[in-house]
Amino acid sequence: MMDAVIESSEDGVQIKGEMSALVRDVARAYEYYVSYIESEYELSRSEAQEKAAQEIESASELLRKTPPSRLSEYALVSVMKSDPELAIEKWQEVKRSAREEWDSGIRSAKILGYDSPWERARFLAIRQSFVDEWQPRGGIERALIDQMAQSYTGWIFWLSDLDRLGRMEVDGRAIEREQAEVKWTGQYVPPRVGEAEYVERALRMADRFHRIFLRTLRALRDLRRYASSITIHNEGQVNIGQQQVNRVG
Repeated sequence: MMDAVIESSEDGVQIKGEMSALVRDVARAYEYYVSYIESEYELSRSEAQEKAAQEIESASELLRKTPPSRLSEYALVSVMKSDPELAIEKWQEVKRSAREEWDSGIRSAKILGYDSPWERARFLAIRQSFVDEWQPRGGIERALIDQMAQSYTGWIFWLSDLDRLGRMEVDGRAIEREQAEVKWTGQYVPPRVGEAEYVERALRMADRFHRIFLRTLRALRDLRRYASSITIHNEGQVNIGQQQVNRVG
């Protein structure tokens, strides 16, 4: 039944390969889970398998309610035999959600740890300005633009940190209070980086992100240049953009 549903669906061959990989992974996880139940509840092998099967029966409703980002392989494969259409529908939903996260730039923002709406919006504003200018034509160009947005954001972070450090005055009394508290409580404080060392580190990091940005920009430019190469095999007049070029051998 599962194979019939897959064959009748769109992208049947791709889905079959993806599902086969999931089934193999979950089969191993299932055996581990049964062994865990057997050991934890001191049950026989058959009793542990029966208990695991009972939990699988309630997986369909859980599958419907679980958001794509929280879905486990076990929950997905558990309903394949009883409701293959639901399993495939949910798997397609997971892939659509992952693609939307990638296309929107949210995943690139999350990599930087930007979970607050403001920080995420600031990153997406930079990314969108690059997208508007370059109009990426495929996945590789979009990935390079994401890298540019990430490296530029990193450069801004460390540059801002340098500016903040330059405006900050060290409060000697705060340091004395901290040292007294440490002595009183016996807490361990990891070694601190000196001000000069931190400034040097921030400078290195800002320069590193700047070089990553320029290197990525150069890669995007070269990719666009080489991908736009035109080879003319026949002599005569050729229209390129709004220009007419006469090529004579």
